[in-house]
Amino acid sequence: MDAKLTFWTYALILMTAMITMGLVGWRQIRRNDIRRHRRSMQIAIALFFTFIASYLLKLRFLGREDFDRWSAADITVLRIHETFVLLLFLCGLAARWLAHRMETSTANRQVIARRHRLAGRTALISGILALLTAGVVLLSMFRRSSELTAVWHPSHTARGAIASLR
Repeated sequence: MDAKLTFWTYALILMTAMITMGLVGWRQIRRNDIRRHRRSMQIAIALFFTFIASYLLKLRFLGREDFDRWSAADITVLRIHETFVLLLFLCGLAARWLAHRMETSTANRQVIARRHRLAGRTALISGILALLTAGVVLLSMFRRSSELTAVWHPSHTARGAIASLR
C-alpha cells in the first residue's frame, strides 16, 4: 500500500469516528443530555479540523491525486463525496453558530432551536452520505492500485515468462 492509500485509509477512519460522534450526539440530545451532546459535537468538530490539517500536510508532502487513471464514474463519485463534505461543513458551521446564539440570546429561542436542529440533522445526514461515498472512492483507489500492481509486479512478469517457455 502506498502512502496516499495509507493517508486515505486514515482519513476514512477519522471520518467514521467523526460521524460516530455525530450519531452519539444526536442520541444524547434526544435524551435531553445537552452537556454531553455539546461535548460530542466538539469532538466531532475537532476530528473534522484534524482531517483538514492532515489533508494540508498530505498535499504538502504527498501531493495531489493523479486523475489520469480515474474513470469518469470514479471522478463523479469523488465530486459527489466532496459536495457532501462541503454540505456537512456548512451545515455544521451553521449548527454551531446557532448553538452559540441559543446560549447567548433570549429572543426567538424556539426559532433558533428549530434552525439548529435542521442544520444539525442536515450536517449529520450529509456526513453519513459523505462517509458512504468516501468508502466507494477508497475502494476504487485500492482497485486501481491493485490493477497497477498486477501489471507491473515483477513476479507477474516472471510467471508469464515461465508459462510461455512451457
